Amino acid sequence: NFGIWSPIYYGCLAEMNFTPEELKYLKHVLHSTDTYTIARGEQIYFPGVKHKKVQSKIEDLLHRMYS
Repeated sequence: NFGIWSPIYYGCLAEMNFTPEELKYLKHVLHSTDTYTIARGEQIYFPGVKHKKVQSKIEDLLHRMYS
């Protein structure tokens, strides 16, 4: 277990192909995340990542799959 230093945080995840169910799951999880966890993630662990931007990207991928 590499924690936040896992290779998944260094771009590997971006290269994955998601199924529609996986994207729906990610959308649900991102929508359900509490504001404390979002703030901590954006300010401490991943300052270059914005929660709303990730949500938007997931929604865009879903939209493209069903268009």
